Amino acid sequence: MDGVTLSRDKVFEAVKAPNKWRSMTVVKRQTVDATLLQQARAIGKGVFAKMGPDGEDALYTFLRTNGETWVTNLGGYLKLAETGNYPGKDAIEDGLALLKKLLSERESYGFIKRFVALKGDMEELSDRVNDFDTFYGTQRPVWEALRRRYSDFQLNKKELDQNADAAVGLERMRDILSHAEPYPFIKEINSLITKVSRINDDLADKRRSHAVGKIDEHIAEVKQALEQVAAPPDLHNKCLQGLQAMRASVVTENSIARIFKDQEEALDAKDNALDQVESFARSKAAQSKPVPEPVTEAAGAGPATKGDPQPRSQPAPPKPIFKKPRVVKPAAIHKGGQLKTKEDVEQFLAALRKELEDALAKDEPIEIR
Repeated sequence: MDGVTLSRDKVFEAVKAPNKWRSMTVVKRQTVDATLLQQARAIGKGVFAKMGPDGEDALYTFLRTNGETWVTNLGGYLKLAETGNYPGKDAIEDGLALLKKLLSERESYGFIKRFVALKGDMEELSDRVNDFDTFYGTQRPVWEALRRRYSDFQLNKKELDQNADAAVGLERMRDILSHAEPYPFIKEINSLITKVSRINDDLADKRRSHAVGKIDEHIAEVKQALEQVAAPPDLHNKCLQGLQAMRASVVTENSIARIFKDQEEALDAKDNALDQVESFARSKAAQSKPVPEPVTEAAGAGPATKGDPQPRSQPAPPKPIFKKPRVVKPAAIHKGGQLKTKEDVEQFLAALRKELEDALAKDEPIEIR
């Protein structure tokens, strides 16, 4: 009509209006010959894994319906691939472009002729669609587990890279995740995760156990100090709450770096707690300072005259019942680099001894770090 071929769905509306007949031309429809039809059936069986019906119209409907189904499925896969978290984006886009080219043919003759001409491309797309269907239909949870666990392992990559088996496993995971077509390698994923997880968990368990032991030592030291000064319950809670929270955090932490950081922060928390205990002890000692006894006249002595000195006893201030340990860091005492001579060693030992003896002279316990 008006020089344009009408699609089947528009023919009836056009024909039922007599005023449009003058602009219409009816031409004999081109039909597919038997040889081309059988070729299309055979190709369709290889592409869609099932034989299409005989007859041009029926085969056209069969081929077109399967092609449109692929378009729908690939469109869904493309949305996931475009997130960057799943493979196949470029291949899916290429497949959709090919199908668009085929499905643009609206008549059976042109469609079947083009389908046969695209035989190689359609067979290649068939293999890819099978990979996509399997991956996005059943293997996607395994892929997501790989992405998640690989990300987890990055927290301890420095330590894992020092283990030969773990380093190889991480490298293989990276290769699979970055591969354009990783579908043949999906079967390796579970064993890779199991192997690296075992090594990672062992490393984290050792670091965690060491950190918990250190924090428990800090908690015990603070508890002992609190008991020594008979601290009230609110000071107990204030001094121990932070340490106990760090211990709970370490117990569930899988990052070795974070475990190490929590361990370092726990040492700072212990120092702060002992500062508070020492401050409480000083305050308590000051409050219990004895009152000087009044001076009495000695027997047989006359009354004191104006200007006579009045000797009074001056009691020594009470010593605090707790002193925070002095932290001695040998590396901080010697700041001159390497010890290369006997004189260097003697100077270092002399400085260290002076620091230690000064702490003892002030009744300060010593903690070496």
